[in-house]
Amino acid sequence: MTHAEAFYLPGLEGLASGKIIISPKYGGQLDFLSDQNSLLVTGKKIRAPAEALYWSDTIYSEMFNPDINDAVDKLRFAYENKDFCLKSFSEASKEILPNFTWQKITNDIIGISK
Repeated sequence: MTHAEAFYLPGLEGLASGKIIISPKYGGQLDFLSDQNSLLVTGKKIRAPAEALYWSDTIYSEMFNPDINDAVDKLRFAYENKDFCLKSFSEASKEILPNFTWQKITNDIIGISK
């Protein structure tokens, strides 16, 4: 599970593929993941250790620390309720996926430049 992800494209790909998504409840993926279309793991922001950074370490560097117990609970729930999750998440994903097609994003970018 990621501790710091800018956008988490695998989550969006999983939605488009009809998979059950279990993801941290933090970061850019919340633009398209919600409690209605995925299982979101709680946690808290912590100071990022130097070895977790691509850039220089500062006292302001943070990352998300997922609650492992919550992650285990979400995994267990997904396993025990696979059909329910697939059906309910599929319905919720139908509303968000049209906003993330290549054509829609291209039109949005072109619209910004006008």
